[in-house]
Amino acid sequence: MNAENGFEAVRFITPAEQRKKVVVIGGGPAGLEAARVAATKGHEVTLFEKQNYLGGQLNIASVPPRKIEIRRSIEDLTQACQQVGVQIHQGHEADTDSILALSPDAVIVATGANSFMPPIVGIDDSRVCDAWKVLAGEQQATGRVVIIGGGIVGCETAEYLAEQGCQVAIVEMSDKVGAGIGITVLPSVLETYRRYGVTQHPGLKVTRIEPNHFQEAQVQEAQEGQQSSYELNIVCEDQQGNIVPFVADFAVIASGARPQVFDSSDLLAQGIEVVEVGDCVKVADISHAIKTAYDAANSI
Repeated sequence: MNAENGFEAVRFITPAEQRKKVVVIGGGPAGLEAARVAATKGHEVTLFEKQNYLGGQLNIASVPPRKIEIRRSIEDLTQACQQVGVQIHQGHEADTDSILALSPDAVIVATGANSFMPPIVGIDDSRVCDAWKVLAGEQQATGRVVIIGGGIVGCETAEYLAEQGCQVAIVEMSDKVGAGIGITVLPSVLETYRRYGVTQHPGLKVTRIEPNHFQEAQVQEAQEGQQSSYELNIVCEDQQGNIVPFVADFAVIASGARPQVFDSSDLLAQGIEVVEVGDCVKVADISHAIKTAYDAANSI
């Protein structure tokens, strides 16, 4: 959360040579940090956030086990912006007209990313959820759950649902589940999996998701002839092309994210300086969002 940490000799906020009007689009960590730095430099800063709350993905990042303290970063960034006079407009999605109405000299785009829903047959079933929405409390998965995607978000969603009483399996296309989890955190994750019986299935590609009756015979064979009462069949292939079926009450998609693009062509045509920061440039971690925002704002 501190872009200066480890870079004290080369990264520090420099006072603005000329006070400018700066508009920041997005109130996630990158947008809040960019607004804080720009205002600290002496610029007049207005921030637009389309949601009625600030923090962006930090709000869902704080939900899984052991991560509640991430909410402190939202409070810290919000208070820091307020202390340096940033004008914050929540519940207001910025567009070209609203931005141009402020006559800005510079615009910082920090629109973040959206969760990615891969083109899997059957993904539009009502029992297929988005991991981001599950963590946000907008969707609910119960009973037997298959997490599709074993990256950080998938692994943390698995922990969260397991603690809620779900029977969880993680399906991951690559050879390892949780490849992006740090070595200091991984033991805690694995202990949670052991305690709640979360199973890991690397090397599997999900090919389709279907209501149970379409694959009933195949699933019954896989389960030694037992009748399945579950709602979904998640059909996978291993690296040799063999079919590996799963049954579940719900499937949860955790297949990564894609940048949220903002069309700044009209702003550029007006001669306004536009810079993009955080996940809307490259989907990465909180540190990347903070550092790119800090550097971009400090250069204005």
